[in-house]
Amino acid sequence: MKKLNKFLAVAFSVILCALTATGCTTMTDQIDVNDNTNTSSSSHEEGTPSSAHTHVYGEWQTKNGKTVRICSCGDVQEMTEVTPIQGAVTLTANLIKPLNLSLLKKVSMYNAGTIDPINNYKRDLGLIEALNAESLRIDLSIGKGDGGRNYTGYEWLVTGSGDNYNNYKYNFNQLDGIVEQLQNKDVLPYMSWCYVPKPLQGNNDWRNLNQNLSNWKEAWKNIYYNYAKHYVDEGLKIGYHEIYNEPDLSLGEGGTFLLSEDFNAGRYNDMYVYGSKGILEADPDATIGGPAFAGAWSATNTGFINAVKNAKAPMDFFSFHSYMDGSEWPDELNYTDDIIAKDNYFLTTAIHINEFSWLNANSGGRMNANCEFNKYTSAYKTIEAIMELVGRTDVQWAHWAQFMESTCGEDPYGLIFKDGHVKAAYNAIKMFNDMPVWRYDISKSANDNAVKAVFSANNDKMGFLVWNTSSSEKSVNLSVANSYFDGAVRRVYRIDSRHGSYYENHSNEHLVAEEVGAVNIDAPYVWSGKIPAYGVVYVSLNDSGEDDFTAWANRRTLFANDVKTSYYYADRQNLDRVRAGTSSYAHFDRNSWTMYLSQGAYNDAHANASVIVTDLPSKFRLNFNTEGNLRKVNVNSALAFRIDYFDEHSGKYVKSVLFHNGIYNKNRTAAFAPWGTGRAPDEVVEFSGYAYDVDVMKYAPSGWSTAQKAQISYIMQNTGANTRAAIVLE
Repeated sequence: MKKLNKFLAVAFSVILCALTATGCTTMTDQIDVNDNTNTSSSSHEEGTPSSAHTHVYGEWQTKNGKTVRICSCGDVQEMTEVTPIQGAVTLTANLIKPLNLSLLKKVSMYNAGTIDPINNYKRDLGLIEALNAESLRIDLSIGKGDGGRNYTGYEWLVTGSGDNYNNYKYNFNQLDGIVEQLQNKDVLPYMSWCYVPKPLQGNNDWRNLNQNLSNWKEAWKNIYYNYAKHYVDEGLKIGYHEIYNEPDLSLGEGGTFLLSEDFNAGRYNDMYVYGSKGILEADPDATIGGPAFAGAWSATNTGFINAVKNAKAPMDFFSFHSYMDGSEWPDELNYTDDIIAKDNYFLTTAIHINEFSWLNANSGGRMNANCEFNKYTSAYKTIEAIMELVGRTDVQWAHWAQFMESTCGEDPYGLIFKDGHVKAAYNAIKMFNDMPVWRYDISKSANDNAVKAVFSANNDKMGFLVWNTSSSEKSVNLSVANSYFDGAVRRVYRIDSRHGSYYENHSNEHLVAEEVGAVNIDAPYVWSGKIPAYGVVYVSLNDSGEDDFTAWANRRTLFANDVKTSYYYADRQNLDRVRAGTSSYAHFDRNSWTMYLSQGAYNDAHANASVIVTDLPSKFRLNFNTEGNLRKVNVNSALAFRIDYFDEHSGKYVKSVLFHNGIYNKNRTAAFAPWGTGRAPDEVVEFSGYAYDVDVMKYAPSGWSTAQKAQISYIMQNTGANTRAAIVLE
C-alpha cells in the first residue's frame, strides 16, 4: 500500500502557512499558553513554546559550499554534520522496520478528592495541555463534607432524607466550575461518583450505605440519574461516568471507602447496577463503567461480573487500580483479561487502569518529601512504566496517579508540586506524548542493556527517546536509516540533575532545548552525546521546523462533537496474543481525529471501533494512511470507514454507508460490530487512492441533518500480519 502521504517526498518542501508579512511569528501571536493564574511562581512560562518562533523556510540549497535554507525574515539555517563519539553505543532507527506496539497516547490524568484549596485547579490546569491528556479522572468525595475537597464548596452535593428521593436537592455550582474548566481545555471529565451521598448515609458515615431505607436501590438509581441529567441539561460533556471508587479497599477499620460489611454482602453490586441504569436513563449515550477496584481480584469473589451480566447493566469499561507493586503487575491485568475475555457480553468493555503509577510502598515510600518520585530519577522510571502500557494492547486508558499533588501531608504522588512547580516525571510524560505514534525498530551496535530507547515518526517529524538505567554515564550515537526526508531541525532536551527537574535545580524545571540546529538525516549520525546516570534525552527531528510540545495548540476536537467512543474486542479471547503484545488494537485520538488500527502479528485479526457524533461536517476528507503489505487475505478482509444515520423519531439507526479503497467484500461472512444498524451496510462506496471527499448529506436518509446523531466506525480485519492504518478525518 503506502507510507503516510508525505513520506514519499524526500526533499524539504516550502513550509506553507498564513503568517504575517515578515514570514515568521511567535507562538504567543497564535495562542495563550498560560491562561492559568499561578501566583506562587512565574515558572509556568519558562521554557514553554510561548517564546519560540515559527519560521517560513525555503528549500535547502548549496551556498559557498554549505547546505543552507533561508527564512523570509532573513534567518539562515545551516545543515551540520555530527561527529560520533568513539566507543559509544550507536542506536540506529530503521524506518522500513515498523513495530506493532505503537506509542499510543493512552496515558491520561487522575486527581484524588484531596485537592485543597480547590482554586489550585485554576492555577495548575493549564499545565495539563502540554501533556495532551484525553481526560482527567476525579474522585468527587461526595458525602464526605470536608469543604473544598468535595468539589461542592461547603454545601452537600445531595441533601435530603428519608424514602422520598424526589425531594432530594442538588448543588452542582462548584463541581460545574471544574467541569467548565476542563471543557475549556478540551479535556474530558472522568467522574468517579463517590461516595455515599448524605441522604443515604447510615450513622452520618459517608462509607455506610443505610440499609434501613426500604427503597434505597431506587433512591440510589435516582441520584445517579440526576447526576447525569444535570450535565445533559447544561450541555456540559462528561467523558466517563464511573460508579464509586475502591469499594473493596479495607486499609482502615471497617473499610476505607465503603464499610466492609456492605461490600462483603455484595451491596456494591447493586450500587453499580442501579447507578449505571440511572445514568443510562438520563443519557442513553453515556460512557459508563466501574468498579474502580483497588484490587481487580474482587470482581469474581463478590459476584460482581455475574451481577452486571445478569442485570444486563451497561459496562463500557472495567476499571481497577495498579501501582505496579511486585505482587500485582501484571498479574492483576492478566486476571482482568481472564474474567472479561471469557464472556461475549463484555465484547465492547474496555479496560481502564484508572489509577496507575510505579510508586508504591516498596519503591520509594508513600508519605515522604524526599521520595524518589520528586527527583529527576523519577523520569526514566515513569517512561518505563508507560512502556509497560505500550506493551499491553488490552489496556485502553490509564490515568496517572496523579496530576496535582494532594494536600494530605507530604504526599509525593502528583506530577505537580503543591506550590505549582512541575516534577521531572511531568516532563517525562510530556516528552513521550510529543513523539509521533508509529514506532520503528532500533538496533544497537553493542549489547548495553542499560541504554534503552524508542523511536517513532510521522509525516513531518521523527523522535528518539533515550534513557540510561545505570548508575554511570553513557555515551550514545544516534542514526536513522531509510529516512523520509533529508534535513531536519534537531532539538535536544534533557532530564537529569541539572535539567528538567525542579527538585534538584529550581532554575531549570521546564524542558528547554539545549541544542537547536539543522542536521542531515542521511548522514551517518544525527546526534552524539552523553547521558548521565539515570538521565533521559529526547531528540526531535522536525522536517518543517515546527516547535515541539505544541500538539495541544493544534487540537482538532471541534471537528465534530464526539459523544461516545466504543471498541469491539473481537480478538481479546486470544490471551496469548494480548499478553505478548502481538494482538490487534484500535485507539481513537480525539485530539487529532485519528483512529489508529493494527492487525498485530496475525493475518486473522480484527480491529474495530466507533464514535457516536453530532454536528458532523456536511463534507469532509477521509484519509487512509497505511503501512505494511495490506491485502485481501480472505472474504472477510476489510479496511473501511462507515457512517450509520440515526433517526430521532424511531430512536434507531436506519441507514448505513461504507467507504473503502479496495479491501472489502460485500459477501463477507464475519459478524459486524454490535452498533449502528447492526447489519451489513445499505450502500458501499469504493474509491481509488488514499483520500476521499465524503458528502455526508448525499447518503443521508430523508429529514436527517448534521446536527443529529450518527455513528461512524472504523474496520480493519484480515488485511495481513504487521499491517496498520491511521484513518484521519479533516
